Amino acid sequence: MIFKYIFITFFSLIFLYALIRPFSSISARLFILFGSIFGILTLVGLEYTQVIADFVGIKRGVDIYLYTGLFTFFLYIAYSFNKMDALSKKISKLTKLIAIKDATTRENKD
Repeated sequence: MIFKYIFITFFSLIFLYALIRPFSSISARLFILFGSIFGILTLVGLEYTQVIADFVGIKRGVDIYLYTGLFTFFLYIAYSFNKMDALSKKISKLTKLIAIKDATTRENKD
């Protein structure tokens, strides 16, 4: 029973952290906010998740965790691919700039 209160405190602190900390993207903030809310709802009782599931149109309250988990997983994959593509473009740009700079310094030496 004590672990229930420890985890409720933990998720509450994460929720407050998400409200206070400035994030670079709104999706990161929403991810932490909704994750902490779902964590608290899981610990408080399944009755509340059933109410949310009924509101959304899902039959069982437990299934809402499956759907949100899958959605979060695919969203994370898309975000990771986008981030890697942006980093790859930055690396290519820096490589081109370094190559041009090296070429111009070699021309000036000769």
